Amino acid sequence: MNCTPESEQLQQALNELATAMTRVICVRVDQAVAQIMSLKSSGEAGASGDVARGTKTVLPLALAQKPAAEEEFIDKHEVARRLGKTLRTVDNWMARGVLPHYKIGRSVNFRWSDVLEHLTRTARVSRYHG
Repeated sequence: MNCTPESEQLQQALNELATAMTRVICVRVDQAVAQIMSLKSSGEAGASGDVARGTKTVLPLALAQKPAAEEEFIDKHEVARRLGKTLRTVDNWMARGVLPHYKIGRSVNFRWSDVLEHLTRTARVSRYHG
């Protein structure tokens, strides 16, 4: 298959767009989940509002209670961003089995909940006493 420079540029632009859209969606979902969790902890069970003004905001509780099977996948760039690491570090951790990932063909994806759970179970806290 011969790829022209234009088609390679288009493919790269589409990949960058998809990555940017994934980042925006993940940030929005994280914000919504944080808002839901704060409402749950305050005992408002998913709804908030000003009764005097008659306003009420209902948040999508399904976001916080989404089963792992329905959780969306994120790419290496997003994992690196969330962990504050480089792509090379993510690649090294994948090769060493530090990060659980799903690979289909050349595509590598992660479930954020799997990454957090695995790191929580396997990482150790180190304290420097210098």
